[in-house]
Amino acid sequence: MNSQTNQSRHSLGAPKGAIRNAVIWLIVATALYRLWGAWAIDLVIGEAYYLSSARQLHLGYFDQPPMFLWVIWLTKTLTGSEAPIILRLPFILMFAGATWMFYRIGARFHSERAGLFTAIIANIPILFTLSIGSWMQPEAPLTLLWLFVVWLLMDVFFGPQKRSDLKSWLLIGLVLGLTFMSKYHAVFLLYGAGLFAIFNKDARKWIFSPGPYLAIGVAAIVSLPVLIWNMQNDMASFAFQGGRALGDQFRPEWLLRMIGGQLVYMTPWIALPALWVGAKALFKGPTATYPSDTPNGMSFFFVMLAHGPILFFTAVAAWSDTQFHFHWQAPGYMMLFPILGATTAILWTKYRKTMFAWLAIGAFLSTLVMTVLISHTITGWAQDFFPGEEDPTSGALRWTELEDYFVQEGVFEQDNVFIAGVFWTECGMIDNVVRGKLPLACLSGDPRNIAFNIDLTEHEGKDAYIAAVMFSDQSVINGLLPFFEKVERVGEVTINRFGRLAMKPVRIFKASKLQPNHELESINAKSFDLMMLPRTQISRLEGTLNAASEINETVQLFLGEQLVGEVKMSGSTQSFDIQPLRNWGVGIRVQTLRVETASGVNVLLDSLKTTVSD
Repeated sequence: MNSQTNQSRHSLGAPKGAIRNAVIWLIVATALYRLWGAWAIDLVIGEAYYLSSARQLHLGYFDQPPMFLWVIWLTKTLTGSEAPIILRLPFILMFAGATWMFYRIGARFHSERAGLFTAIIANIPILFTLSIGSWMQPEAPLTLLWLFVVWLLMDVFFGPQKRSDLKSWLLIGLVLGLTFMSKYHAVFLLYGAGLFAIFNKDARKWIFSPGPYLAIGVAAIVSLPVLIWNMQNDMASFAFQGGRALGDQFRPEWLLRMIGGQLVYMTPWIALPALWVGAKALFKGPTATYPSDTPNGMSFFFVMLAHGPILFFTAVAAWSDTQFHFHWQAPGYMMLFPILGATTAILWTKYRKTMFAWLAIGAFLSTLVMTVLISHTITGWAQDFFPGEEDPTSGALRWTELEDYFVQEGVFEQDNVFIAGVFWTECGMIDNVVRGKLPLACLSGDPRNIAFNIDLTEHEGKDAYIAAVMFSDQSVINGLLPFFEKVERVGEVTINRFGRLAMKPVRIFKASKLQPNHELESINAKSFDLMMLPRTQISRLEGTLNAASEINETVQLFLGEQLVGEVKMSGSTQSFDIQPLRNWGVGIRVQTLRVETASGVNVLLDSLKTTVSD
């Protein structure tokens, strides 16, 4: 019997019985609750942006690896639907699978009951139930695949050996690669597993085995689409995500915001106990049995996987404005759930009522908070009690009134027209209205993925309808005028929720005749600022240089900090025709063309014509 029990603990399947049935009911109940939320509220800002990103299938994407965006594209393509509940369904199912993985990891760590408690604990935090478990974001596939990698690592680090070493590490490499294709957080699996192998004497043998290195090689091959896309786009995605960790000043208020935010997202009644048992496991050491009746060193293994994302992303907030990305630590916290689940199972024997009350009250409070949020998002009832202009739940409202405006004005029927926004969050919301009826551009310094779905040089001479909320009329007009003959405000719509004004008005502008290229006369300056559209570059520079008197000198032309050409000037006027090297950028930006001479003689730009390409 003990042998059978031990075998079942190491299987992804579960022994028949009340606990397995309870887990199945947990999965069904939480999935039904998430399906209700998925049906009741429209796409939130991030989801609308991701849907816009996924309208075209790419090898990679600007701010995330492609796995979840491929899932969105495939779901939309196969079903022909953009209904939120349809698009979210694969992600809800993924988290249902993750709940089962929490159960089996907890059971393997301690007992079937510990597995049940681990699964329950994973479904209590607001972050896991509402965001990771419900919305179409990278975290759902990341969570499922991360847990599968952990399960496979438990095979090789703790046994029993289910397959040959070679097969085990090949499988780990395959799933690790898929995890990296979901989110860059996968690097913390390498980091944590490597640290465990260094500190745990029984696992140290793997450092000198080819298996782990073979797994890394397989993972690299699987994740080649990410690398290839980045190589094609000057490492844009790696640079963007890496740049978020940079900063040049210590900001304690940002650090406190991150600490407080992650506790709220994880819910304090789960986060604080999880951190407590994690700290105890760390201090017990790399080979300790903690809590009792668990494999030697396994809790330390979980802590090695947990501490990386928690500490790194918390520390980064001390100097980088990570804003409200409190979910970045989630993979770390979920590695503490099995330890907390096992501790709960042990305490259950003596303190059943206390443990039951903790879990029941925690689940009730989280469900209450989420139900309040969802019901307010649907109806806006809380505005009666908390009036104000800024309501974060307005980010889950579809801008139906904007769609009505476009229909009434016949915009969707017009030729030689495209739609645009001026910031990536608003561009996603606009896309949720346009839904592929016309090309969509994000005319912003920060367009992110949306910039890669349109070649603006192909739309030269076309008009654009631009919708904006965040920026003032003058800011929008001034930002667009360098690219169009004329920009004017032509309308405004209000977004309502159950008859109430839900947010600031959406203002609509019409811009006439897109002009990506520049043709200028009588510049008479040593430098000139050229405004560039998203994802464009200057492929050719033609023009003339003037000097006050006749000279015989080599003149250098710089585009930004890049030397793009040298012109041999003989006389007071000289023409040039230069094809600069690659100089593209993701968003709207300024490219400064300047003239320099070794002698310092005053040479000016007179005329200039640029050819801009994608």
